[in-house]
Amino acid sequence: MWIASRIGFFSVVRNNQAPGREVHVLVRARCKADIFNLYRRFKKQYRITRPTADEARDYRWRVSMKRKDWSKILAALGSEIDYSNFKNAVGECPDQSNKHSAYLSIWSAMLRVQHGEDPTGKAKQQALFDWPDDMSREADLLAEYSSRFEDPASEPGG
Repeated sequence: MWIASRIGFFSVVRNNQAPGREVHVLVRARCKADIFNLYRRFKKQYRITRPTADEARDYRWRVSMKRKDWSKILAALGSEIDYSNFKNAVGECPDQSNKHSAYLSIWSAMLRVQHGEDPTGKAKQQALFDWPDDMSREADLLAEYSSRFEDPASEPGG
């Protein structure tokens, strides 16, 4: 599971290293600020391991906790949504603003997926990516669509 929030970007998987691994999750982050935002925010309410770093792992920063605690954290983060444009809201957070363009790229990639469906919602067969052309297309899509969403009132989902 990937979670993009105003406090950080997280990847969450089952923690195979924890005793009782079936009830523990590993919350991973690429950025130190993200994992420490999560830890500082919720450590008094839930049992969360102190963040650790491992340069050999794909996600450098990690904490472990019980799955039920992660569910409660997700509910808390969800209840705080007070914006109509997520990318703009992230851009306003000093320690998250560096992610604005990354989120815009994800938005653009998922727009391509949406355009790959026919009107009934069925995925169309697509050829393998031609990366130079895809990057050029992504830049064109960004230019075409992002201007439509500059005004938060014009973008219902953010």
